[in-house]
Amino acid sequence: MKFKINKEKTNLFEIGVGDAFSSKSLPYWGNKNVDVTLFEPNPMLYKSLLKKTKDINNIKLYNIGIFNQEKIGKLVCAGVTSYIKDIPSPINSIYLNRLNEIFDKFTVPVNLMKLNSFDYGQIDLLILGMEGAEFTIFQSQSLISRPHIIILNNYNGNNYRYTFFNFQYILDWCVKNNYDILQNEHKEILLVNKNSIINNILETYE
Repeated sequence: MKFKINKEKTNLFEIGVGDAFSSKSLPYWGNKNVDVTLFEPNPMLYKSLLKKTKDINNIKLYNIGIFNQEKIGKLVCAGVTSYIKDIPSPINSIYLNRLNEIFDKFTVPVNLMKLNSFDYGQIDLLILGMEGAEFTIFQSQSLISRPHIIILNNYNGNNYRYTFFNFQYILDWCVKNNYDILQNEHKEILLVNKNSIINNILETYE
């Protein structure tokens, strides 16, 4: 499943970027028709991204984690699969819940904020790579926008039985807000705004 957003300027948010090589928004970096907002809580990955994006005019980059409440949390810095320690991480379950132990000395405090501190209804495309915390976006009225497409980024296309914990929150939100749930060729989960299709803002095709 592919899609096209029929707007002169598109607002893209990617939460949980990792590094440039793992970013799903990378094809839009430097595109003058797209405003890109990136969030990466891992301080080491943030520094790497900062160097790579500092001269790209259409990017805003924040070194914070997005969550369902504002607080200082604990981030397990496991590279592009870093995750909030108190939230079950799919990648952690793949490694038999040993990542907390393996990366204990790389666990750092992280500033967590709600998405509504940045979202005022402008998001067209939302990409979530939050290692188990995706469901928090759909809680506590954190998401003000109704993006045309929301992408839930499956790590390595489900080759490792990657599953989203607390997925019922996402399902309930989709029903309430008139979204279809589809899957693309990369086995990522797409939440498609049916109202956007009805209003000809969003086109989908194979």
